[in-house]
Amino acid sequence: MRNFFLHIVIFFITSQTFAQSNAHFSGPFLCWPQVASLQTSPINDVRLESFYKKNKSDIFYTATLKNQATAEKWGTLLANKKEPLPIGFSGLRVSKGFDANPLRSWTPTDNALAVSDSGILVSAINYGIQYFDTNGIALGPELTWSDFINDTLLNQAKYDPRVIFDHQRQRFIVVLLHGFSSATSKVLVCFSKTANPLNGWNIYALPGNPYNDTTWSDYPNIGLSANELFINCNRFGDAPTYRFKETYLYQIGLSEGYAGIALTYGLWNNINTPDGLPGLTLCAATEAHGNYLTDTMHFLMARPDSGSYWYSFRVSGNRNSANKQLSANRHAVPFYSVCGNAFQTDPSTGLLDSLNTANAWMQNAYYENGKLHGTQSANGGSGWCGLIYGQIDLVSQTAYCTQYRAPGTDLSYPAIASLSGNTETETVAMAYVEANPYATPGCGAILLQNQEWGVPQTVRQGDTVVNILYPPNYAVTPERWGDYTGIARQCNSNPPTVWMAGAFGANTPPRKASYGTYIACLQAGSNLPALPVSSFNPRIYPNPTSSQFQCAFTLAQAGVLRIDVVNVLGQIIRPLFNDYLPACYNVLTLNTDGMVPGYYAIRFVQDGRRLQTLPLIVR
Repeated sequence: MRNFFLHIVIFFITSQTFAQSNAHFSGPFLCWPQVASLQTSPINDVRLESFYKKNKSDIFYTATLKNQATAEKWGTLLANKKEPLPIGFSGLRVSKGFDANPLRSWTPTDNALAVSDSGILVSAINYGIQYFDTNGIALGPELTWSDFINDTLLNQAKYDPRVIFDHQRQRFIVVLLHGFSSATSKVLVCFSKTANPLNGWNIYALPGNPYNDTTWSDYPNIGLSANELFINCNRFGDAPTYRFKETYLYQIGLSEGYAGIALTYGLWNNINTPDGLPGLTLCAATEAHGNYLTDTMHFLMARPDSGSYWYSFRVSGNRNSANKQLSANRHAVPFYSVCGNAFQTDPSTGLLDSLNTANAWMQNAYYENGKLHGTQSANGGSGWCGLIYGQIDLVSQTAYCTQYRAPGTDLSYPAIASLSGNTETETVAMAYVEANPYATPGCGAILLQNQEWGVPQTVRQGDTVVNILYPPNYAVTPERWGDYTGIARQCNSNPPTVWMAGAFGANTPPRKASYGTYIACLQAGSNLPALPVSSFNPRIYPNPTSSQFQCAFTLAQAGVLRIDVVNVLGQIIRPLFNDYLPACYNVLTLNTDGMVPGYYAIRFVQDGRRLQTLPLIVR
C-alpha cells in the first residue's frame, strides 16, 4: 500500500440549540419473546442469499457528486500525482489478530463486534455470527442467522447486524433486521441470558414497519443508557422506489429483555434537525468506558451528500417519564462531501474496478468526559475517500473536526473507540477499510492522541480483489464494500484495549473474490506525543475576541514554548510567542494585530513537541 498521507485540522465554535417540540413519542408498547435459540445447530448449507435488491445508491441523490469525485480521481491517476509522506507518531500497536467469520453470501460483511470483560468476542456479519476467545479460538460453531434465530416464522433475509456488550449487567445484545418490505420487516433484538453467549438468548421481533404503512426499516444503530437500549433505523418505501421516509428511534427497557419477559418500549418519530431537515442515521453515542449511569442518550448525525454542519440529538428521560424530551443542536464544521467510489485493480485483467463507498453520513460515535466523538468518511481531495474525526464539547458547545486524507488510497467506513486510560486524556483508535489501484482491499487502523493523527497501519491486506457481483448474476458496478466496520473497547482492560473487526478480500469456498473478517487487538504504543493534555490544560479567553486574548496553561517541565497561528494544513501564518518558560502555571497576554475576522487555530509546541491546538475566533 502506498503511504502518501496528509492531514488537515479545522475548528469551528458555532452551534444552535433547539428543543424538538415536534418530535413525537408513542408508547409504551409490549413485545413478547420468541422461542430462544440455544446455538447448537451447525451450519448445514452454504445459502448464497442475495441482498443486492436492497441497493439504494441513488436514494439520497449522491450520484452526481460521486461521478464528479470519480472523474477527479481518474485525473490524479492519469497525472500520476504523488503526495508527501506523513509526519506524525506511530502510536498504535496491533498486539494480535486472526481471520474470523468467513462470508458465504453475495453481500459485504457489515462487521459488528463486541467483547466481554472476560474476553469473549462476539463477531457478527451479514451471513451469521461466531464467538471467539482473545487468541482466536472459536467458541462453538459458526452459525447462520437462520440457525441463530431458529424460528420458521422469521424466514426472510436477515442482515445489518449490530452487537454491544453491556458492561454494567454483563450481557451481550445483538440487533439485526429481517425482510425488505413493509409486510416482512422486523427488528430482531436478542439479549444473552448470561455473560457467556453459548448459554442462549432471549429473542424478540419488533415491528420493522411500526407505523403500519408501506415502509420497512434499514441501517440500524444501537446504544445503551443506564436502563434502556436505543435502536435507530431509517424507514424506506417499498419497491421499486425504496424512497426514504424518515428516521425513528426505539427506546426499550433492558431488564425485561435480560429476564426474557415482555419488553416495554416506546417510539420516537418526526425527528428533524434544528434547520428543518429530516433526521437521518442517528449514531448512538454510548459512554466509552461502559459507565452509562443516567437516563440520557446522545446521538450524532451528518448529512449523506454534503454539508457544513454536524447535528447532535439528546433523549433525556426514560420511556415511562412524563418529562422525557428529544432535543437537537446544530454545529458548524468544515464542509464535507461524498467521495468517489474506491478503486481496485483486477490482477487477472489489469483493469480497474470500483468499490461502493456509499455516502458521507455519520458512521460511528461515543460519549466520553462531556464530549461526543464522531467519525465519517468524505472527499479528502481529488475525489479520494478520507477519514474525518470530530468532537462536540457539550458544555461549551465547541465543535472540532479534523480530516486525514490519502490521495491515491481510499479510506472508508471508519469506526472509533476510546483508548484513553482516564477521563483527562484523549486517545482514540480508529478502524477502517482501505483500497487503492495497486493493492487488494484490506482493513487498517490509526491512532489519534490529544487531537493529533498518528500514522495509519494496514492491519490485514486482502488476499484477492473483490468480485461478488460478477456476471451473469449481477452485471453491475460498483462492487459492494459494506455499511460499517466493527470496533469495541474491552471496558475492564489494563492497559486500555480496543478490538476491531474489518473486511478484506478473501477466497472463501464456495465463493471466490469475496470478503473475509479480520479481528485485531489495538493498544496505544510507546511512541506518543510527549506531554499529555492533563499536564498542559490550555485555555484561551476571551474567545471570541476582537483585540487581546490570554493563554493560560501549565507546563510540566521548563523549556522553550512556541505559540503560532496555523492554517488548515498546519503551516505557520503568524508566530505569537517563542521563549523560555518555567515549569509552572503560566498566563500570557497576546494580541490579534493583523488578523482579519475569522476562524483560526492556535498551536502550542514545546522543544519541538506538539502539545495541543486550540480554536480562536477573531471578530
